[in-house]
Amino acid sequence: MIGVFFLFYLIILPLIDAISPHEYGVARVSLGIFVLAFLFLVSVAMAVESTKAFYSIGAEKNRQIKIFLIKIKKLKDKSLGVDAPGALISMILSYIFFNYIFSVFYIFLSHVDNHSFSTGGPLSIIDGIFFSVVTATTIGYGDVYPETGIAKLSVLFQILISMFYAVVLFSASSSYLRDYVSTVKKQAAKEVAEELEQKTEQSAQG
Repeated sequence: MIGVFFLFYLIILPLIDAISPHEYGVARVSLGIFVLAFLFLVSVAMAVESTKAFYSIGAEKNRQIKIFLIKIKKLKDKSLGVDAPGALISMILSYIFFNYIFSVFYIFLSHVDNHSFSTGGPLSIIDGIFFSVVTATTIGYGDVYPETGIAKLSVLFQILISMFYAVVLFSASSSYLRDYVSTVKKQAAKEVAEELEQKTEQSAQG
C-alpha cells in the first residue's frame, strides 16, 4: 500500500499535472510542483550519500586518506563501514529520478509555453523522456532543442548534474566494482590455496 502511495504521489501525480496544467487549478499544479521538488531533494540526498559512501570505501584502502577524512570531517572508524551495494543502488535510483524529474519539467514547460522547444507545441511523455535522456547523455541529436531562456537554463542545469554523475559517482562506483571483483578473485585463490595445503598436509600425515 505504501509503495502504491509512493508511486502515485511522487511519480504519477507530477506527470499528470505536467501533461494538462491548464485543466487543473493553481492548487493542484502547485501540489505537483511541490511533489516534484520533494522528489528532487530526495534524489539529491541519495546522490550525496552515495558519493560519501563510495569515497569512504576508498578511504578504507588508503590510510592517509582515511586519516585526512577523520581529521577534516571528524569521521570515526566505524563510520567507514559502508554498505557499498546499497550505495550503488541508491546512486542508480537517484540518476533515474533526476532524468525523470527533468523529463516531467520539460513536458510542463512545453504545455505552459508552446515555444519552449523546437517542436512548436507540447512534448508528449515519450518526447519528454527521450529529450531528457539525450540531454543527460550529452548526445544531442538536434531534433528537439530548447528555445526559451528558462528551457535553455534547465537543459544546462541537467547537463551539469549529468557531468557530476559521470565524473564523481560513476567513476567511484566503477572503481569499487573493479576492486570488488579483484578482491573476490584473491579470496577465491586464497581459499583454493588453503584447501590444497590442507590436502597436502593430510597426504603427508597419511
